[in-house]
Amino acid sequence: EEYEEAVKEGVEFIFCASPLRLERDGEDLRGVWFVRTRMAKSPSGGRPVPVAVPGSEFFVPASLVVVATGGSPRLSIPAEADRSKIVLVGDAVPGATRTVTHAIAAGRREALRILSQWGLVKGDSEGGEPFDPAAVNPDYVVSLPRVRARHLPLEKRRKTFEEVVLPLTPDEAWREALRCLSCGVCNGCDNCRTFCPDGAVRKEGDKYVVDYSVCKGCGICWTECPRGAMRFEEE
Repeated sequence: EEYEEAVKEGVEFIFCASPLRLERDGEDLRGVWFVRTRMAKSPSGGRPVPVAVPGSEFFVPASLVVVATGGSPRLSIPAEADRSKIVLVGDAVPGATRTVTHAIAAGRREALRILSQWGLVKGDSEGGEPFDPAAVNPDYVVSLPRVRARHLPLEKRRKTFEEVVLPLTPDEAWREALRCLSCGVCNGCDNCRTFCPDGAVRKEGDKYVVDYSVCKGCGICWTECPRGAMRFEEE
């Protein structure tokens, strides 16, 4: 989506290329040398990595270069520092998976760990098990269209540094929130109790309890749970 919007604004993209060096004429910048790349398997088995194609160098004239490439931090921690009080997350972690998703997860995990040390939160800071989308019962999923954000007019984008993507209105935000399935979370729909043929499921407060003295393990409650909030395991 961001790529498509940039193209509309006249931005030209060169894919599978890596910068090599800047070329100058005295103090004046003439442009940048690049090399074509191809994606190859990572030695560690992770995401593919770019590999330079020999003899594919090319030159792009430029009078201004804005560097926005990724980088690795140069960390210098004093030997006398209390390392138990130093937290590294995201790209600062050597060998970390360099994605926004992993960076956010690492930040949240360390924040919870610190809060737990201070006694401000309880529980496992690592969180629960990953949710399997296959656990969602599609028979109860209501398909709602995605709310499309409004954008600044194209002619205005080229003349301003204002946000291009405009915020949702309260009504739009509400409609978008309704699309959330609350995967893995019980919202008290009562399906498990309603469909149980033996009355083995009962509600106690805001929770559901299974009476194993009458439950025959048919799994209907688990099958009819819309959001995969129940676990069904063989003893």
